[in-house]
Amino acid sequence: MAASGAGILKIATRARRLADNARIACLLKHARARGLQVLALAMGRAGTPSRILGGLWGSWATFASLPGGESTAEGQVPADLLLKLYRFRDIGTRTRVYGVLGRPLGHSLSPQVHNAAFEAQRRDAVFIPLEAESVQDFVEFQRACRLSGCSVTIPFKEQVRAILRSVSATANQIGAVNTLATDGDGWHGENTDVDGFLRPLIGRLELSRMRSVVLGSGGAARAAVYALRSQGSSVCIVARNAERARSLAEDLQAECAPWEELRSIRWNLLVNATPVGMYPNVYESPLRPECLTGEWVYDLVYNPAETRLLKDAAGCGCKTITGLEMFLGQALRQQELWFGGQGPEEVMRTALQQALAATPDD
Repeated sequence: MAASGAGILKIATRARRLADNARIACLLKHARARGLQVLALAMGRAGTPSRILGGLWGSWATFASLPGGESTAEGQVPADLLLKLYRFRDIGTRTRVYGVLGRPLGHSLSPQVHNAAFEAQRRDAVFIPLEAESVQDFVEFQRACRLSGCSVTIPFKEQVRAILRSVSATANQIGAVNTLATDGDGWHGENTDVDGFLRPLIGRLELSRMRSVVLGSGGAARAAVYALRSQGSSVCIVARNAERARSLAEDLQAECAPWEELRSIRWNLLVNATPVGMYPNVYESPLRPECLTGEWVYDLVYNPAETRLLKDAAGCGCKTITGLEMFLGQALRQQELWFGGQGPEEVMRTALQQALAATPDD
């Protein structure tokens, strides 16, 4: 292409996995070393980092969709988000890169919350989505695109432990990691979900006197069960995967029961630690209304804030707690781990509420 005499070269490919962004970064490094002006990016949701970090890597330009309009290629970021949320024009060689690792990430509002905190505290940092096909895919990406910290969500909270140099006692006992921090020699794993989960409960409920039911057996369920047991609550785990539920119960000294027996279990607090009801499947609920016979229902899904489950629970006379409170609490703890001090709570809460308000209903 350079031999053609063109002044600016454009290469657009498709990212089939997160590590393909690293290939774009290497291509741009190769071009810079030869004095070539190259615009390079990877399309698709997995290629989003190449659109946000392209300027940092040396891309001559990037593409964005019109605010509120349809994109002309899959993975395009709306121009207003590129400029205001990710502060694209401020990203430079000293900018520290953070992100959220998961799949899918269409529901995640972590970039809105953490980028708002970065801007409020005048940090030269950016937080981006990292949609990977596997933990190994993430490892390959971050070898070429160094990260300073990372949030971890579904489905990698348990799998990511395999790449860690060290892990906190809490995260190790839970068996799930939702936060990665680095000291330059490797990744350290933490779990801030426990603090986030308990934040709206402490001082509100007498957990030591309560019988709790936790729906699910994944990373979020592990954090919820661990947190409740640490406060003296008796816990029964109910999950579609009976084997995983039984294993979790054994690990954290809890009980478990088949899903079919849920209607006969008495509880004070019911926790939904499954992704059922998460955007875009906002009309789904893990339970039928006739199963909502206890006092409190706590849904860890935060997008939407008021899930189908919580609406049904309120209609049945239950008191409800939204996943927004847990999400905010664990994000504040992540900021503390990364920077040594708590993030700006009201700024982060406002960013989360605004992002939720902007999320379409269907």
